[in-house]
Amino acid sequence: MGVAAKEGLKEENRLMAEPVNPSPGGSGLWLEVLRLQRMKLLGEVAAEVVHEIRNPIAVLRGMLQVLKERSGAGDRECFDLMLDEVDRVNAMVGELLCLAGKGGQPIPSAGQEPSDLNLLLRRIYPLLAAYASAEGKRVLLITEELPRLALNENEMRQLILNLARNGLEAMGSDGTLTISTGCQPGEVVLAFADQGGGIEPEMLARLGTPFLSAKGGGTGLGLAVCYRIAERHQARIVVKTSPGGTTFQVRFHVD
Repeated sequence: MGVAAKEGLKEENRLMAEPVNPSPGGSGLWLEVLRLQRMKLLGEVAAEVVHEIRNPIAVLRGMLQVLKERSGAGDRECFDLMLDEVDRVNAMVGELLCLAGKGGQPIPSAGQEPSDLNLLLRRIYPLLAAYASAEGKRVLLITEELPRLALNENEMRQLILNLARNGLEAMGSDGTLTISTGCQPGEVVLAFADQGGGIEPEMLARLGTPFLSAKGGGTGLGLAVCYRIAERHQARIVVKTSPGGTTFQVRFHVD
């Protein structure tokens, strides 16, 4: 890892160690400034890390594929397991790439086209409903008529899946995740409201920090990627939480 990346990690560790004590009345702005500082630093680190490890991963996967084809039938299962793990690492690298940008600024989304957000949600809904049902939970989709938005549908699909999965994992059995869309003055709002136990203040202050996760085995990259995708679409993420549940709102600016 290069000097810039190492220095970025040192600064990130310093920010993470700072006590969370925002001033009264200014906590929202303070949290946003702190989050942007972290995203800038992690974006710089991510760009260098991705560059250094993506090529070796591609070589490793290619060689494993060759060895699998030369192996006996009894070894194929082991090679499949190794290939699955390499693909999992590569997917994580892809998420890191979403955090990367010149000077920590988000890379503009390519392929943004006028899109129907409600239609995209309806296409994804069966997948979310099946995932929820397997856990004894439910997903409720409520949509209002919306103007078309300039979206990169692949990125928006990733954002929707990440936020929906987080909401479902925050709840116990019999919980309902409500996904809704609506219009407010100057904005289109996409909301994910869960019935979990809420987010602790200490964690709330650090939402979107890569590699920070309250979930066992979580990478902490999913939410960081969501913030980055939102920024690429000139949108912002607003979080409202209480002991009765948490709502993540993705607010798109419209003229």
